[in-house]
Formats: sequence, C-alpha cells, structure tokens
Amino acid sequence: FFSCFLFGVDDSIQRPTIDWQNNQHSIGSMSSSTLSNDTQTKVLRNSLLSGSFAGMASTLVCYPFDVLRIKIQSSALERTSVGVIGTFRQTIQSGGFRALYVGLALPLGAQALYKGTIFTVNNITMEALTDFHNRERQSHQGGYELSSTDRFICGSTGGAINGALFVTPVEYVRNRLISEQGISKAKGPINVIRSTLINDGLPGLWRGMASTVLRDSVGCGLYFVTMDRAQKILSPNEKPSFPVVVLSGALSGIAFWVWALPIDTMKTWIQNGTAKNMREAAVLASRKGAAGSVLALTKGWEVAYGRGAPSAAITLTTYTSAYHYLMN
Repeated sequence: FFSCFLFGVDDSIQRPTIDWQNNQHSIGSMSSSTLSNDTQTKVLRNSLLSGSFAGMASTLVCYPFDVLRIKIQSSALERTSVGVIGTFRQTIQSGGFRALYVGLALPLGAQALYKGTIFTVNNITMEALTDFHNRERQSHQGGYELSSTDRFICGSTGGAINGALFVTPVEYVRNRLISEQGISKAKGPINVIRSTLINDGLPGLWRGMASTVLRDSVGCGLYFVTMDRAQKILSPNEKPSFPVVVLSGALSGIAFWVWALPIDTMKTWIQNGTAKNMREAAVLASRKGAAGSVLALTKGWEVAYGRGAPSAAITLTTYTSAYHYLMN
C-alpha cells in the first residue's frame, strides 16, 4: 500500500522547491509555467529517484510485516491457524531470519516502477482536474484547490493503473514464494515465473488482478483523502511539521487497510491457489458464518495496521534527505 503514499503529499516536508499537494510546482515564487524545461526535468527526475530510494528503504525495513501477514492470511481458513507471534515463531524456526525476507527481490526492484507510475498518473490527473475546474469557472489564473473528491479520484486512478500493470504480477510471484516456503521446489522468483508461464501462460502472472485493482484503487483514494484531511485538522493554520506528516501517514495507512485487508486476504487466497476468483474466495469465507468470515478476512490486522507509522517515518526521512541531496 505504501507505493501509493509518497507522491501528492511531499509538499508537507517543507521543501522550498516543490509543492505537489496543492498542485503548484514552484521554485521560490515562480509557477510551473515559468520554470525552464531543465528545471522541470530536474525536479521530475530527482522526485522519481528520491521516491525510489524511499520506497526501497521502507521495503527493506517493513518487508517482514508483509511476509507475516501473507502467511497468516494463507492459513486463515485452517483450524490450526495461529496468530502473529505463532507465525513469527514458526517462520524463524523453519528458515531463520532470512525467511522473513523470502520473495524480496521483485518487490524491492519494482519500487521505481511503482513510484514512477503513481507519480506520473497522480500528477497528470491532478493537472487535468485543475484545468477542468478552472475552465469550468472560466478562470485561467489557477488557484483552484483540489477537493477531497478530486484527491480520491487522483489516488484511485494511480492505484488502479499501478495495480493492474505492475503490482499484480510482482505480488503474485511474492505470494507464491511466501506461501510455498518450505514445501515448494521453487527456489526463487525466476522459478515461479517459469513454472507459471509453462502451466498457465502469461495471463497466469496476472492472477488476482481484479482484487488487486479493487484494493489499490479505492485504498489509494482513501489514503490520499485521509492524508489531506488529517494534515488540515492537525495543522489548520500552517504547513504541517514532520511529526504531523508522519502521524498523518500512519492514519492514512490505517484508512487504507480498513478497506483493503479483506480484499487483500481474498487476493492472497486467489494467488496461492486456495480460490479461483473473488466469488469463490467469498464463498469460502462465508462457510465460517458471519462472525467467522469477518475474522478470517481480517486475519493479520495487527501487522497491517502496525506497519503504517514506521513506514511513514522511514519513507519521509529517506525521501527528504535524498531529494535535498540531489537538488543541491
């Protein structure tokens, strides 16, 4: 989920060089229309590079949370399902601390693609919405402030496109590696990709795309809206400080997972072969009854919600440091 976080909120880091959240690209008092092509290219390049570094740093530190969550989700329908502590203990016993990073290569390497897609789609959508509203108001002076609905549209569009193009195949390979750890002959992502192509063809790598797009579109929209509202509430009369941004990021992560966790659980079942599609996954959950299905679909909530604050802190700190270094 954190691939959807960075772009659109980084004006809150108090950089004098760029203000993405209010859709104003500025250096000093200059607007985006007065910036040279070289400056715009530099800002674009450095934001993309800094976002990639931040995403990789966050992935390296927080990836064990994802491993534990997927393991818990994979066993959610079993009577012998254990909690977070039990899953952690079993993981360490079966493969040591290295087992907490199984399947890391592809998600780590895909950070640039994630950030590039979110960055491009989010900002293009923001520009398009701003231009539309300015034309609707018959004003070409700018100044339109994006509403919560606008931010939801921007975030959900970026999340949907990113989920359909890149997140689905990357998470499919990652989930297979994690779910089959210790029982599969596959030793790495290349083995999983090869066996999938042989057995299911290229579409097999996009198994679970519908659930991924549903999760990331609405989830990312909620993330951007929550981030914006939280910052305005916590810092109503001034630009938010770094602690406010981190807290807003943590709250936004929780907002994402409140929506995304049940869908993510079904996506895990689809990608590890427990279910063929979301309809079958929903049927499997419903067999446990109303209360049991809710518990099964929200297994691992502690891990999902708990990664928000450290992810926000790591991502923002790394992004700020890298961006200032590159710009200077």
